[in-house]
Amino acid sequence: MILPNPIRIELPTVFGMSTVNSYLFPGNEPTLIDTGEDNANALQALEDGLGTQGLVVEALAHVYIAHAHVDRIGMASSLAKRSGATVHVSNLVYDWAVQPERSWQIRKEAYLLALERYAPAKLKLYMNAFTAMFATFEECW
Repeated sequence: MILPNPIRIELPTVFGMSTVNSYLFPGNEPTLIDTGEDNANALQALEDGLGTQGLVVEALAHVYIAHAHVDRIGMASSLAKRSGATVHVSNLVYDWAVQPERSWQIRKEAYLLALERYAPAKLKLYMNAFTAMFATFEECW
C-alpha cells in the first residue's frame, strides 16, 4: 500500500509563536496528526486547510496526538465529536487527554513544591504570575 504524502496545515497560536503544524494524510480514512489549540482562529485555519483538499472536519477518521501540549491536543475532543474520528494517544498523553483538570492540578502542585524547595524566599513574588500563567494555560486547553 502506498500512503499519501502528509499535507502540512499551519495553525495560529495564542502563545506568541507564529504557527504550529498539523499534518493531514488524505485518503480513504483521512487522518490528522495534531489538532492545534482550541480556539476559533485555529479551527478556521484547520477548516481552511482541510478545504484545500476537498475535506471537512466531519470527514476525519483518525486523529493522532504527538504529545500533550495544548498546541497539539487542544481541539482533539471537539474534532472527535464533530467527525466521530478515533483519537489516538500514547500512554504518556492519555491522562492529559481524558483528565486534563487532574493533570493540571498535578503539574501545579509539582511546580509549587519546586518553588517552595528552591526559591522559598521568592515564592510570594512568583505566586501571582504563576497562578495567572496556569489559568491562561487551562483556558486554552
